[in-house]
Amino acid sequence: MTLRDEVKKMARANPELRPHLIPLLKKQGMRIPEARAIEKLRQMTDQNLHTEAVLELAKMVGNRKYIKAAEGIRMIHDGFRSLDVDVIKFRSKLLKMILKQAELWGKEVADELRGAF
Repeated sequence: MTLRDEVKKMARANPELRPHLIPLLKKQGMRIPEARAIEKLRQMTDQNLHTEAVLELAKMVGNRKYIKAAEGIRMIHDGFRSLDVDVIKFRSKLLKMILKQAELWGKEVADELRGAF
């Protein structure tokens, strides 16, 4: 049974959750990442490409706001060749928000993603 099927089943069983679950079903961008995608994130962080890794994860999750925020951080990094402490803190906060959304894929996948960072 796929994650989509599980969400449908949950929506049928719990009418009070339907308003929250229906938007999840409509999202097309949230495909569970393959092991090689998680390994790519791990390699990026090993090479200190943390901003790029956060951007890749935002793209995997498919949240446009997170993608735009990560692209903004990348522009700052490209322009100044370094990041201020406050921008690094914001990037960490953004990563936490993205990982929170990634928990929709399941605890195991979310834990693997956390381990990549």
